[in-house]
Amino acid sequence: MKKILITGAFGYVGGRVSKFLAESGKYQLYLTSRKERKLPNWAKNSQLVIYSLEAETNIFDSLPKIDIVIHFASINENICIESPKLAIDINTVSSFNLIQNAIKASVKRFIYFSTAHVYGAPLKGYFDENSLTRPTHPYAYTHRAVEDYVASAHDQKLMEGICIRLSNSFGVPIEKEVDRWTLLVNDLSKQAIINQKLVLNSFGSQKRDFIGSYDVCRAVEHFISLKDQIGNGLFNLGGEYTKSIYEMANLIAERASKLFNKNFPVIRPKGNDEHWELDYSIEKLKKTGFTISNCIVNEIDQLLLFCQENFRS
Repeated sequence: MKKILITGAFGYVGGRVSKFLAESGKYQLYLTSRKERKLPNWAKNSQLVIYSLEAETNIFDSLPKIDIVIHFASINENICIESPKLAIDINTVSSFNLIQNAIKASVKRFIYFSTAHVYGAPLKGYFDENSLTRPTHPYAYTHRAVEDYVASAHDQKLMEGICIRLSNSFGVPIEKEVDRWTLLVNDLSKQAIINQKLVLNSFGSQKRDFIGSYDVCRAVEHFISLKDQIGNGLFNLGGEYTKSIYEMANLIAERASKLFNKNFPVIRPKGNDEHWELDYSIEKLKKTGFTISNCIVNEIDQLLLFCQENFRS
């Protein structure tokens, strides 16, 4: 079994990936948490590792030989905007230290989750891995810097480095306490259950690329097993599902109506927003053999049912 260390293993994206890989039974997983916690049933064959990015200790000193690191741990975009310096200290500097320690520990492959927003914000037009990066948000530029550290190690053949620029992922968290309910699809799904309506803050013509969490999990397993097609290690990861915010809100309302047999109105301000197109290319990833499973509707349904179970009074 490959021994895999997952940082941020109980967070939003990391939690879904950890659960997916654990349930496959193919890997020996070492799952990091900032504090002691009881492992859920799905992680019963995994090992809990107490670790925070700002810790000065070398995490690999207490572990057996690790084959692959999957690095999710970072502070989220809301905290980053409140404290840009903290974002640099945690997301960038501490990740650099983790990479250096992974090299010393002879880790073979380092998979880093970055963000599509390294290309700028808002995303308009066509983006592939050769597009110019112009990050403006501290969440984005702190991740962009770590990409360079991973790429440098990869180019020097110190380890295999893979950077994944993730678009707008959504789906059921591993537990309701995972605080990512500000994400668009999650927020609208929760609104539908609590308020019986979906309220937009804008006209909603902005386009976004959406990818379901299940496909993110499948992509990670693909990157774990990828052999001869890593190239420079940089990959966009999106769902090839580009919709406006208003279109996505209407889809969520439609699925809620089907599940709960009632109407869920979508409310938006009067007027109109600037219209733009978005093409978030994953052709490079697809050339390595990966395909999107079209799990969007199922992810929305499961998210609505999760909200109904956990937030309906």
